[in-house]
Order: sequence, then structure tokens, then C-alpha cells
Amino acid sequence: MFVEGRKLVVYDKGRPEIRSRNNYFSDTKFDTFDKPVVLLVNGFSASASEIVSGALKHYKRATLIGEKTYGKGSVQVVFWVASTDFSCQLKLTIAKYYLPNDNCIHGVGIEPDMPVEPQEIQGWVFDEQGRLREAGILSAYVDKIMAEHREIAFELAANDYGDYTRYPDFELWADSVDTILDRDMLRYILHDELRRVVQDEKGKEFPCDPGSDVQLQKAIIELVRKTGRDPAQVEDIAPFVKIVKEREQAAVDEKRQRDKLFEDKPENAAD
Repeated sequence: MFVEGRKLVVYDKGRPEIRSRNNYFSDTKFDTFDKPVVLLVNGFSASASEIVSGALKHYKRATLIGEKTYGKGSVQVVFWVASTDFSCQLKLTIAKYYLPNDNCIHGVGIEPDMPVEPQEIQGWVFDEQGRLREAGILSAYVDKIMAEHREIAFELAANDYGDYTRYPDFELWADSVDTILDRDMLRYILHDELRRVVQDEKGKEFPCDPGSDVQLQKAIIELVRKTGRDPAQVEDIAPFVKIVKEREQAAVDEKRQRDKLFEDKPENAAD
């Protein structure tokens, strides 16, 4: 559906005397989707998803964004064990999968075209979220904006663009909260609470969180760029461009600071 014509997608092979090479090709019976494609991958992308992403990367049909995939490319068969009265099974690996470039993904995985690590949230942030939830501080504010700004609340729950200034009277509320969280982290846990309430009202879970998912933000920007547009000039995408640039600059500044600390470290200092 994504690769035009009949092309090799993957093949498997094992020991010659056990399993010869089997080729699998794209099927021409589908109408080919010819729009730009971006794939999100990480360490949980395994097996079939690795085959798809690896083949699309090989044919330059998609850009992979995220983290290295898991690396599961084995072919297995299941045998009933007669000596256990067929109460147990043995799963035996008989072959491995190979991409069109002859690379085996098993134990190796696939590197993304654009590496992007997910945002790391420290455990103490969630501890603080639990404390504020139990104290009713989060629910009080969520209930207030749901009652007074219902339409805005639903929009923020779907996507707040990682911007706490979009929340009505946020600064006033934040000033009243006794917490060690900064404004950005306070927005993070507030957004989580708001999404819970809105999902319950809608009876449906949000499929993603573009305001907090840094990998998704990068993917959206790249997808818009693939269409020939400048993401910074697209109203709904520009906030993501700002977020990504700030995050990338922060990472550069942090690396510089670490390097400086290492350079300034006395040679005889203990590790």
C-alpha cells in the first residue's frame, strides 16, 4: 500500500537443509498511497513493525523518527512435546528475517533517520502530582475551567501545545499552589488531569498527546516539511517548531555545561 510496484519487502532464510530462502514482495493489487510518510519507532517496535519500517526506509519511502527498534527478526514454529502427553510446547527458531539490503534485523534493530529521545519525567514529579491530586488542588482548577471555559478545556485537553499560558488564569492558580514544580511541570500534570476528565466525559481515550510527546512533535514538523511548506509558517505547527528548537538548544547548552565541568575537573579528583 505504500511501495509502488512489486518490490522485495523482506525475506527469511535458515539453515539450507531446514529452510530455504523465502521472498515476500509488495502486492500490486492495492492503490499505492503516494503522500509523504513519517514513521515513529522506538525500542518497543519489534518484528512486523520493524520489517515495515525497515523496508520503507530502504526504499526511501518514509522517514523514521524516534529511537532504535527492538531487533526481533526470528521465524519460529511450535511443536507439541509428546513426552509430556502433549501438555507442553516447544517454540523453535528456524530462520531469521532479512531486509531488502540483506541486513538481518534480529538482535540489531533499525536506526531511525532522525533520533529523538522521549521527554524524561522524574519520578518525584508524579509523586508531587499524587500529593496535589489527593489535596484536591488539581481537580479544583480543572473543575473551574470545565465549568467556565468548557470549549477551551476540551481544546486544551486534545492539544495544549505545551504552553501553560493557554490555560485561563493559570498564573493566578499557580501562584496559589504550594509546590516545588516549575510552571512547565505544573502544566504537565495539570494537562494529564484535564485529559482524564475530558476522556471520561467523551467516553473515548485520546489517541496521542501532541503537546507533550516530543517525538510526535518532531514527526509532525518533518511531515509538514515533506509537503514543501515551512512548518514555522503554518499556524497550527509553528508552536511545535518553537518547542523543538528550545529543547534542542537546551540539550546543546546542557552538553556544553557537562563538557566544561569535565574540562575543569582536577586530574587527581575522585570519580
